[in-house]
Amino acid sequence: MESHRYPDYDRHKSEHERLTKTVLDIQGKFQSNEVGLTIEVMDFLKNWLYHHILESDKKYTPYLNSQGVR
Repeated sequence: MESHRYPDYDRHKSEHERLTKTVLDIQGKFQSNEVGLTIEVMDFLKNWLYHHILESDKKYTPYLNSQGVR
């Protein structure tokens, strides 16, 4: 995305950085027994991945295809 100058790259990258931070926070709490693998955690991950893939990721496909990426 970056090398092809995808116009929404910064926002997309920020979404991934926020996910990574949240998952690392959950992982740390899990490893220190502050939280278990709850329905809320599973719902968060499922919803983020579902919406991110079907919404955010679908947006860059036409742009990258127009740049010759297949």
